[in-house]
Amino acid sequence: MLSSWATFASFQSRLYCKIQGEQIVVLTKNEKGLYRCGAYLNHLNILLQKKSEELLLILQYEKETKDEDYRNDVYEIKKQEFSHLMRYKNSVVQALQAFEDSFFTQYQTLIVQILTGYLDELQQSIAQSEHAAPQTTRGITISKRTKQQIETVQKILDAQTLDEIIIQIPKYIYLKNQLEKWK
Repeated sequence: MLSSWATFASFQSRLYCKIQGEQIVVLTKNEKGLYRCGAYLNHLNILLQKKSEELLLILQYEKETKDEDYRNDVYEIKKQEFSHLMRYKNSVVQALQAFEDSFFTQYQTLIVQILTGYLDELQQSIAQSEHAAPQTTRGITISKRTKQQIETVQKILDAQTLDEIIIQIPKYIYLKNQLEKWK
């Protein structure tokens, strides 16, 4: 499951939103009737663009017409609609960020638990191979892959975002499989 995530550019692009009125629920899997949060944001951006064009058009008409009361009423209505859409969009963005932050914290806790012991094993393996007799080509390859895996694990442990972790997952899986195959 993790390796398929790595093909996307951003964690948030894989999230689904369930929006009911002012309530926004963010999920990692699709359920009936849900859409990707990015689709909601794209739609809101289109609506915001249209509202902003309408506001500019009203301002442009301000110079040409004399019915100031009507124009001001329409302008205020459009301005309120624009503000409502902007608050709604900000709510979706905040919900996405809160979800990602929470998910990252939980994910990082799990990753640290799993990878800390593995990192210790890799470092012991390198220490043992450096004190052993001259290595064969196979031994040198294993040592090189082990050092690469240590770097990869360290990057995962040092990651500050899910995207940084996700980028390293394919390399981690590849090297782990290679090292297990050579044991």
